[in-house]
Amino acid sequence: MKSILYSLFIAIFFLASCGTTKEKANSSLHSHENLNATLWMQTSVEYKMLCEQIYKLATTQMLENLNDKSISAALEQSENFINLPPAVIVDVDETILDNSPFEARSIKNGAGYTDTAWKSWVNEKKAKPISGAKDFVETAKENGITVFYVSNRELKDPTLENLQKEIDPNILAENILLKNEKPEWTSDKTSRRKLISEKYRIILLVGDDYNDFVFLGKENPVQRKQLAEEQMKNWGKNWIILPNPTYGSFENALLDYRHDRNEAEQFFKKLEYLNTSE
Repeated sequence: MKSILYSLFIAIFFLASCGTTKEKANSSLHSHENLNATLWMQTSVEYKMLCEQIYKLATTQMLENLNDKSISAALEQSENFINLPPAVIVDVDETILDNSPFEARSIKNGAGYTDTAWKSWVNEKKAKPISGAKDFVETAKENGITVFYVSNRELKDPTLENLQKEIDPNILAENILLKNEKPEWTSDKTSRRKLISEKYRIILLVGDDYNDFVFLGKENPVQRKQLAEEQMKNWGKNWIILPNPTYGSFENALLDYRHDRNEAEQFFKKLEYLNTSE
């Protein structure tokens, strides 16, 4: 059955990509796979209202945690933080800024993700705010809470300009901590959270990926769920997570953190995780 599905799958996309290269055909598979996720983010009232709802919760928890000086949201911060000024740490992409137009372009162009295309998009500085994000940042500022933007982007100037234009014109460059700005600032955000925790009490973490809260390494999907359940006390109180169906570490876990497979092979690897039992 798998071989039949594989043959049909390849035939369909061969016809859709007739006259293109093998790489173009593979990209078409990725584009089709991401179509519904991107449309949901761009067109559904459910996604918009879900983000608004989440940021209302985030605001409530931020103010509650502000008044309880025994609380720190960062696992890297374990002591001597009671008298530190408050701060929140937010991710940028799909947490504060909406990059779904980049995904839409990739789909329409039949292209998968490339660093070149991504950097071109970031340099355009056209990403709009996620619903609710701007009000959340404004409330933080009104209450004397510093907002730090910890992201695995690598382009500082256009990121700063985009955030200043869409979120807060007074954002400082020093409050944006991007990947590879320093040798120890890898895709693991632990060192950046630790640095902030030396001078601030971190009262809330907001992101769209598990690794925005704690670095997981290469756990499989089952292990990720187990860890999340063990940390249940943090979710919705110290950690606020937004939905992102278009990309993330969840997908890397499904693929065993291997990216040497072609798109069809990735597709069938993902099929193995579908649960058809009741």
